[in-house]
Amino acid sequence: MAKSKNQEIPATGIEKAKNEKNAIHYQFEKERNRVAAYDALEKGSFSQEELGPRIRKLQSRKNELESARQQMNCSIQSKLDEAPDVEKIE
Repeated sequence: MAKSKNQEIPATGIEKAKNEKNAIHYQFEKERNRVAAYDALEKGSFSQEELGPRIRKLQSRKNELESARQQMNCSIQSKLDEAPDVEKIE
């Protein structure tokens, strides 16, 4: 049975669990990195002169990733818009 382009195909229990595990892992790594950065700051591992360029580089990378995400969303939406609506075909 075909699905319409607006209908989501439900993930199996295993796929859903894997997705949740990946999301938790991503959040854990993000927080672990944040704690490591704060520890380094508190210990004086970085000077003020070192932080500025690092922060600018991270901000630049974040902007690049945001742009890539927006392009991917547009590409996916474009493909969805071009897909035939199965309900109209039946």
